[in-house]
Amino acid sequence: MNKTDRMTKSTIFRLKTIRVVLAALFFIGVSLVFLDIHGIAPRWLTSFGLYFQFVPSLIFALRSFGLAATGFIFIILLTLLLGRVYCSSICPLGILADIIAAIGKKLGRKMHHPYAPPYTAVRYFLLAGTIWVFLTGSIFLLNLLDPFSNFGRMAVALVKPPMIWGNNELSYALVTVGSYAVSPYSLEGIHFGMLVFSIGFGILIVWFGLTRGRLYCNMICPVGTLLGLFSKLSLVKIQICQDTCNNCKRCERACKSDCIDISKKHLDYSRCVSCFNCLDICPTGAISYQPIIFVPLLSKEITVKHHGTHTRRGFLVAVGAAITLLPKVSRGAKNIEITIPNKIRVPYAPHPIIPPGGMRLDHFTGTCTGCHACIAQCPSHVLQPGLMEYGLAGLFMPYLDPGAGFCNLNCNQCGQVCPTSAITPFSIEEKKQLQVGVVKFIRDNCIVVLQKTECGACSEHCPTKAVTMVTEGRVRVPVVDEKICLGCGACEHVCPAKPNKAIYVQPHAVHQLAEAPRSNKLSIKVPSGKLDDFPF
Repeated sequence: MNKTDRMTKSTIFRLKTIRVVLAALFFIGVSLVFLDIHGIAPRWLTSFGLYFQFVPSLIFALRSFGLAATGFIFIILLTLLLGRVYCSSICPLGILADIIAAIGKKLGRKMHHPYAPPYTAVRYFLLAGTIWVFLTGSIFLLNLLDPFSNFGRMAVALVKPPMIWGNNELSYALVTVGSYAVSPYSLEGIHFGMLVFSIGFGILIVWFGLTRGRLYCNMICPVGTLLGLFSKLSLVKIQICQDTCNNCKRCERACKSDCIDISKKHLDYSRCVSCFNCLDICPTGAISYQPIIFVPLLSKEITVKHHGTHTRRGFLVAVGAAITLLPKVSRGAKNIEITIPNKIRVPYAPHPIIPPGGMRLDHFTGTCTGCHACIAQCPSHVLQPGLMEYGLAGLFMPYLDPGAGFCNLNCNQCGQVCPTSAITPFSIEEKKQLQVGVVKFIRDNCIVVLQKTECGACSEHCPTKAVTMVTEGRVRVPVVDEKICLGCGACEHVCPAKPNKAIYVQPHAVHQLAEAPRSNKLSIKVPSGKLDDFPF
């Protein structure tokens, strides 16, 4: 490599600019999947960010190969050509680590990254273990280590709640001056176990970002280790000219992957994430990024290895609920005084209610990575983050929880955003006969039977009229028709019986097709993503 082969400052600037712009675009696109509470982001932006995520794309391809599942192939080809640009410009967790490091630098923290050992045994043990467990039919380790899924869980558990709080405070402030420009959004509780895990993982990423740069990407992350193997074969690599290098070690200290040992003129290509920091800081122009075939074989040079609509009255009611953060309480249930507690417990279910589109238990638990994109997009909050509800193999996977909300029959957002096809996309019309479970009625728990008190909340809110009321003496008692029930959970959600529900959804291990509902009129209509005064 002679002096004419050196990269100019303008070329280096363009490379870094392209990387930063791409990183910003992908980071914003992926973040909006989890944080766009008002549904204002264009679908192309979020879809663009999801398509290139390696693990979701790989799992999607293994289940249903098609054009939408080829993102991981593109990433492998890109790595073979340019190195680990996925890790520096596409992976949201890697970009987050860079943002943390940049903030630390702005706050005065000195970031020096001397060459560190590659922790080869740990890296390849975790990669081999992840692959082995995956081949046995479990994605437990992928759920635990996948950078995209961990980013999603942190976004939903740590970033979204305070963002919603700020949104609702702003809504209230604007309402006081007569402006309704910002709609409120309901704030739901986060599973305690999920919150603890997200806090712990977040602390780990912050610590690595401030002290060791990309250590998670290069020691723990199976995606980074796998792409590192391909990166060794890349056609375009970071190269160094021995003749012009003055051993100043600036490149070594600037390397966020700790992979440059300038004293030995050695770079570990498997850990290099093509961030171009070394190019920018080299005072002699000894480092370049170009096709490896340009290096003469006999040279002395050494290559360094939705917005919803509200009436004015409805909007004010919603704002009040948002500001006080009170749980949604059935108005009918609130007016019913429980004088005789019931005694029959709801039977134990071997598994929770699988989200619509999950099709069957083995498909869902074998495909979902627990990224929580569906949870972030669910307008009624019926999809909740699980911990061990599906067992150890189903760690962090979402489930339908009627205690938290209901499944709106006019919504199919979860299937639209799922990046792995764990929730297969479905149309609104298909959903109207998609049965995720069936309603069960415990007569002796019902307040109508126990207290001879009129209620009817379950029937009033059943969208298919699978629950109706029949007259018995002086009161009306619920009667269920399992054939037309969809398992949406509306009846269970509004049932005021205590301490046990009188009506509940029994989940299906394999989703069924219900008979056509008797009424096409849905009794539940909720603007996407907004607060509502459901169920009464």
